[in-house]
Amino acid sequence: MTTDDKQQLLESPSIRERLEKLNQHLAKEIEVQQLRTKIQSEVQDQVSAVAARLLSARADEGNSEGTREQDEGQRETEELRKKIDEASMPEDVKKEALKELSRLSRMSPMAADYSLTRNYIEWLAVLPWNRSSARRSISPRPRRFWTKTTTS
Repeated sequence: MTTDDKQQLLESPSIRERLEKLNQHLAKEIEVQQLRTKIQSEVQDQVSAVAARLLSARADEGNSEGTREQDEGQRETEELRKKIDEASMPEDVKKEALKELSRLSRMSPMAADYSLTRNYIEWLAVLPWNRSSARRSISPRPRRFWTKTTTS
């Protein structure tokens, strides 16, 4: 209610006239409030519908990306398993490598330990487990030094 309307209301000589003007004003206020509520409800419904469509689209997109990541992860796991099988490593080392591979397959590629574990498995797979060098022992001079320093 504007200041002029309030002034006219107060200047009205009849109480009945004041109440009628006040009633008209309140009816307009109620109507405005109902319209606000209706508009707000419709906007909220539209926003919810748009948000639901966006979430659905993102979920579908995420599922396809997740499937691609999962396929890539499975392919990588199978390649590492093949490398482990071909590596001719001792049985206890092979058991540990397969354990780490199992752990790797359950990890997300975004996990901090993922690349560390993958590299560890790859190193285990490429080490020359069944080959030895022609040199079998340490030469006598370093051996004497080693013995001397470790026994004193």
